[in-house]
Amino acid sequence: MGSETTLYYAFGGGLGHLTRARAVRHTLDLRGDFVVLSAAASPHAAPAEHWLAPAGIENDIPAFRAWIIESIQRFQPQRLFVDAFPAGILGELCDFPWPAGLDLVHVARILRWDNYAGLIRGALPRYVHCWQLEELSAEHHRTLDAISARIAPLTLEDPAEASHGDDLHAITRRWVALGKPVWLIVHAGPDTETAELLAYARECAATEQVAPHFAVVSPGIPLPGEPDIERIDLQPARTLFPFTARIVTACGFNSMRQAAAWRERHLCMPFARRFDDQFLRRKRFLENQ
Repeated sequence: MGSETTLYYAFGGGLGHLTRARAVRHTLDLRGDFVVLSAAASPHAAPAEHWLAPAGIENDIPAFRAWIIESIQRFQPQRLFVDAFPAGILGELCDFPWPAGLDLVHVARILRWDNYAGLIRGALPRYVHCWQLEELSAEHHRTLDAISARIAPLTLEDPAEASHGDDLHAITRRWVALGKPVWLIVHAGPDTETAELLAYARECAATEQVAPHFAVVSPGIPLPGEPDIERIDLQPARTLFPFTARIVTACGFNSMRQAAAWRERHLCMPFARRFDDQFLRRKRFLENQ
């Protein structure tokens, strides 16, 4: 096992696919070289991981397919994981010339299947295993069942990692001294969405008749110049979860998964995505309250 190479195909918006890649590697204890094929590199990639970032190539299907073939030839993997999109982000994995002896593994999360299915033009990859990370829509599940030798649920665990940015202990000491509850807003998406999450948190606080301190972990957005709102620069943000009265996030896969242990204090707002169905994920979260 130690000499084997795994490729992890992780294309999609933001860094959520890369967070999932690290968690899959850790949960399944994948040894040997672990190469992530992606359009962006994680700023906190483990040293053992190799990250490739072809600029703009994912918008050109023929060039994209040629690059995938070249990557497989370069790294000679024993297995290739395909994250989230069974036919690839553009449908580029349909009718793909997979080399003999390469085991294909799919990692499945919720998709807006009606939107995504239109990209499937040709034969889907045949997977030796499909790891199902959350409950899928019926049609999505039927499709994966038809192309997978085995489907099994998988609960991901994140690897232990050092914090980056502000000092965790200094933050929590400061919060204790405030003498009021702290509500944490975490979002890596557009600034407009972070502003919406902050407004949502304020509305919920008013409904609960509390006046919390708001801490925001999110890049970029200018925050209101108010004493009860601060920006925190700390990754991974989940290390702050135990010290907060409320956790406010969007309904992306990783946010919902990482906050699951604190679901009684979790407030979440879905945002529209082309393929990720955050509204379905929130519906299921509320059904299981």
